[in-house]
Amino acid sequence: MDYAVLGRTGIRVSRLCLGTATFGVAPLAADAGALVGAALDAGVNFFDTANAYGNLPHFDRPTAPPAAQRHHPDPDTGLDETLRTLDELVRSGKVRHAALSTYPAWETVQALWICDDRRLHPPACVQVRYSLLDQRVAPELVPMCARFGLPVVAFSPLAGGLLAGRAAAGRQFAGERRWGGGGFTDQQRGAAARVEELAGRWGHPVHRVALGWLLAQPVVASAIIGVEHPAELAASLAALDLTLDPDQLAALGAIGAAVTDHAKGRG
Repeated sequence: MDYAVLGRTGIRVSRLCLGTATFGVAPLAADAGALVGAALDAGVNFFDTANAYGNLPHFDRPTAPPAAQRHHPDPDTGLDETLRTLDELVRSGKVRHAALSTYPAWETVQALWICDDRRLHPPACVQVRYSLLDQRVAPELVPMCARFGLPVVAFSPLAGGLLAGRAAAGRQFAGERRWGGGGFTDQQRGAAARVEELAGRWGHPVHRVALGWLLAQPVVASAIIGVEHPAELAASLAALDLTLDPDQLAALGAIGAAVTDHAKGRG
């Protein structure tokens, strides 16, 4: 297992984090223990849980959890109040660190300023949607994180299953459909096919290449994978052994940037 130090916290986290958002459905509750056990046996020490998920986040909680995250900006609560609350959680020992999720770059910088000005514990990392085929955070948030030494934990690293192979992408509930949204566009499917073609030419499955590209981005500390059983976990872990050369990274990045730009245009 490969590990990365989470910013200035001193905490070493596995480069792949086991996501639990769909626990209880995929995998079923009866099968979740086997998947968690396989992850622990493989050296995974990073699990993404939330009280809004269908799981009970207690299996890795012998003491205080490593980090609590504010999952979305709250338009009805001042940012200073949110940060003060997170700081109180840290000072009271209920969590070791706090982090932010899906905050835009400008608001993350504002959060860092507020924490510095008021001597609050700053966010330890940011969690955002980031994948080869969804690079919307690349122009602003990624360079901001590099500038301030703030690590990124990426969710949906396989673009909602689009980069998990054609069988996974063709499931009835894939991508945003799992959360009541729309399916994949023709442009996204076309880009995924081009990535799969390159991956096949290089002798790798598409998911391994997609994860390899993401983990090669300097600001990315870990990627949250939504695997459903131990075999999928093992397949994802194999990406840690893949090193893409600069030309391969550039070719993949260009495909993803083009489809990201197209999605921005539709928005």
